[in-house]
Formats: sequence, structure tokens, C-alpha cells
Amino acid sequence: MTATLERLREQTADVLDADDRATLDRLLDPADEASVHRRPDVFVLVAHTVHTAVRPA
Repeated sequence: MTATLERLREQTADVLDADDRATLDRLLDPADEASVHRRPDVFVLVAHTVHTAVRPA
């Protein structure tokens, strides 16, 4: 999760306003109480969909 947020911060730093950059900085700061490093409610959920079919004989 932190790698994704760090990448987002780097890629969007020039288009984000100061408040949004500050929020990302807080989320990425391990010393901050609001950091994703300290929050038990932050997780990554991934799902993959597989489509199958049968070819008529």
C-alpha cells in the first residue's frame, strides 16, 4: 500500500493542491498517527476474473 501511495505522490505532485499533497505526506509518514503504517483498516483487496467457454463440437 505504501509503495502505491508513494508512486501516486511522485506522479501527481505537480497537479495536486497543497492540501492533497499534505494528506498524502501524512499517510506516508510512519511517525504520524494517521499513517497507513499505523492503521489497521488499510488493506489491499485484489480480485481476478476468469472467463471460460466451451467450443461447440
